[in-house]
Amino acid sequence: MLGKTRRLALLAEGCFNATDAKSAVGVLRYRTSEVVAVIDSTRAGRTAQSCAGVGGDIPVVANLDGAAAFDADTLLIGIAPPGGSLPAPWRAVVAEALMRGMDVIAGMHQFLADDPELATLAEAKGCRILDVRRPPAARSIATRRAASVDALVVLTVGSDCNVGKMTTALELEAALKAMGVKAAFVATGQTGIFVADRGVAVDAVVSDFVAGAVEDMVVEAARDAEVVLVEGQGSIHHPGYSGVSLSLLHGACPDAMILCHQA
Repeated sequence: MLGKTRRLALLAEGCFNATDAKSAVGVLRYRTSEVVAVIDSTRAGRTAQSCAGVGGDIPVVANLDGAAAFDADTLLIGIAPPGGSLPAPWRAVVAEALMRGMDVIAGMHQFLADDPELATLAEAKGCRILDVRRPPAARSIATRRAASVDALVVLTVGSDCNVGKMTTALELEAALKAMGVKAAFVATGQTGIFVADRGVAVDAVVSDFVAGAVEDMVVEAARDAEVVLVEGQGSIHHPGYSGVSLSLLHGACPDAMILCHQA
């Protein structure tokens, strides 16, 4: 993940279940081999499968000492909280991980690498803080280039947030590849980036340039794919998160859309 094979400890303190620890669940489902433990003191002693329905026998431990027993070398923040800030009690866990020389991977709007104290710790211990939600420096304006690609472009959209847009796209990618179809997944959120090792978290991009960022990724993916599966974001109904949904529609210029809905 993100440049090397890792031994991940997923931080999901007090919230490790199928709905509240969205990022942890996505990583458990699609990068299972790199996860060695989940940290949640309220569920310590159980397995990932029993708590979240994925992850098999991966253990849930109480703290970083428990994760260290499984040789964890990276701490991954396992939630995508509303507002995108690190829960205050988790800061001490992040600092402790850095003190132990562990890399820290986060996908929040709050960039941990910009925190002077945490950045100093990381430098002193020779480890890294990776904020995957940090937007790219380049800013593109969409010009409908994605409408001209030869590949079939498919966009997942949702009637709400957290209803399986990423999972649907990833499952379709896997099924198409199993059929011999050249398929590519375009990650547009932090968990998708954790899974795919590339992408842009579009909700962190300035609104004028979201469609352009999506267009760039679709055009690039279409160069070597017959089907491009674009991970949807936000919600077509939710007033707080519908902006990215529309930008994805304009940037991807999809040939087809799949509606994801919790019945």
